[in-house]
Amino acid sequence: MMGLTEADATNYRKISFGIALSWGYSLLWTLPPLFGWSSYGPEGPGTTCSVNWHANDANNISYIILFFFFCLVVPFLVIIYSYGKLLHAVKQVSRVNTTMGRSRERRVLF
Repeated sequence: MMGLTEADATNYRKISFGIALSWGYSLLWTLPPLFGWSSYGPEGPGTTCSVNWHANDANNISYIILFFFFCLVVPFLVIIYSYGKLLHAVKQVSRVNTTMGRSRERRVLF
């Protein structure tokens, strides 16, 4: 029978920190139009609102460029880096498993 297991409180702290960081980052980039840097306006048929993509003043253009870079390019690069590290780790584990399997075969055969 298995004994009682306790949850690792550090995992909850890390998860809570990640959630708070995500909310903070999203608020950092969604609140500036409410305070005058760029603006929100109706999009499509007028049922939703979004950043005013059609204004051509420097205020809007600077926000859209930075928004594009920090909310699309940077997260995309983080995803590519994370998946690259994951793929590298999986390849290392598969090499270890392949090597261990071959050594077992040699012991059985010879």
